[in-house]
This record gives sequence, C-alpha cells and structure tokens, in this order.
Amino acid sequence: MDAIYPYNMGGADKRLWELARKLAENGEHDVHIYGMKWWDGDDVIVSDNVVLHGVCDVYELYSDSGVRSIKEAIMFSLKVLSHLLKDEYDIIDCNQFPYFPCISGKIASVVKRKPLVITWLEVWDTYWYDYLGKTGGTIGKLVERFTMGLPDEIVAVSNKTRDDLIQCGVRPERVEVVPVGIDLERIMRIAPSYDKADILFAGRLIYEKRIDVLIEAVALLKKELPAVTCRIIGDGPERENLQMLVRRLGLNDNVEFMGFIDQDGLIGYMKSSRYLCFRPSVRALD
Repeated sequence: MDAIYPYNMGGADKRLWELARKLAENGEHDVHIYGMKWWDGDDVIVSDNVVLHGVCDVYELYSDSGVRSIKEAIMFSLKVLSHLLKDEYDIIDCNQFPYFPCISGKIASVVKRKPLVITWLEVWDTYWYDYLGKTGGTIGKLVERFTMGLPDEIVAVSNKTRDDLIQCGVRPERVEVVPVGIDLERIMRIAPSYDKADILFAGRLIYEKRIDVLIEAVALLKKELPAVTCRIIGDGPERENLQMLVRRLGLNDNVEFMGFIDQDGLIGYMKSSRYLCFRPSVRALD
C-alpha cells in the first residue's frame, strides 16, 4: 500500500495497520507492509513487530486538479514489483485502490506461485465518470473491472461492497465479507477532549467529500447561532480552497482546521463534540 499509517491517517491506511499489528502480535506471523518511504533513516524499519518497507521516495498522492495521481500509482507499482519478486512470503494482500499495485501483486503472485487477495473498500463503477469525466472515467472503469479479475479471492469490507462486486460480474464464491473492526474497549478508555465544538468533521479534504457543503451550512447556522463552532480534522488538496471559502463567508471565528491528528485525539474530539458530520459526500448519495 503506497500510503502507510500513521504517516497517512485515512481509514484504509488505519485498517491495514491494525490488521497487520494484530497479525504480528506475539510473533505469531511475519507481517510486511510495502509502501512509499514516509520516514527518515533506513529503508526498512520495524514498528509494533510489523516490518515496513520504503520501496521509493514519496510521490504526491493527488494531482494539481485534486484527483488521485495516476503517475504516483504507476511509479509506486513499478517500484514495489521488484521487491515482491525478490522477497519471500506466503500470501500477498493488496488494497484495491489505487489499482495499479494490484497488477504488480498479480505478477508476483504468478511468478512466486503464491495466492493474491485484494481487499475491496467500495466499487466506483459509473462514479468514475463523475470523478474523471467521460474519457478518463471510461478508462477508470475498465481498470477497475480488470482489477476485479486479478485475485484468487476478494475481501469486501461490507455486504454492499460484495453486492456491488457481484453486480459487476464477480462470482459470489470469490468474495468474502470481513467488516472493518472497532476496538470498543480502547474507545471507552479515551477521555473526551476539554476543547469542545458544536460540529466535528473528520476525513481527507478532497472534493468528493463536499466539505464546502458543511461550511455553507455553518454559515446558515451562524445567522441563528452566532457562536456556532465547527472543527475540521484532516488534510488534503482541497484545504486551501476550503479555507478561502471560510474567509469569504466570514467564518474565521467559527470554523477551525486541525490537520491530521492521531486516533486517540480524534476520538477525544468526537466525544466532546455535539454533532459529528458523516459525511456530506457525493458518494454517500449513491
């Protein structure tokens, strides 16, 4: 996976890290994560018994237009392939996105005669046209469909994702649902933050999540509740545009951008906020 937790704090990054950490606990399994080198020092480091391989320098995840960088995905795929062909392992697990590393995983799977599993978070299918336009969307859709045929088995994180995969022609017996886990005991131990807010949003700041809709809603609320507060946790290519929108709407005293914070801090803020906005996303409407 090109992005590695905690250097990136997306939900997929966190899921993969927790899975790896649990598998490596007590030395029961040797678990290796291959990604871009987000850290200083050696290319290979060990964290919580998980071996992290930095296979290349960090490339920007997003292009200037705010969409996921195809160049980054291809460059990482090329770099990780040589490591997969050289190293020894029993199974390869790839995240579906950004697709091209799955092709490297398939090549290594065939050469090394090891099974390939792809974890699928969500099916985009026709949404590709909204994301990349007609031509780019057609290519994106074809790449997604091609990737569905690569693995020996697909792990879907929800029943909806499984149903969407089957609708796209994947045989039901090739898809196993493994929901994303929640550590309830850890959540219960975390105290609420003393820094309270009325509304909290947490996520990557990209166009598809439509945080601008949330900010415009805060502007409407301010007419009735002048002291309303909104905290935005996360970062991404839309941050500057969103900050400009906040200034234009006169919400500097109402909306605060926090950047990425660790999971314990995020949960603390969730506990101390009155409302959680989840999420004004164009994908949530599908």
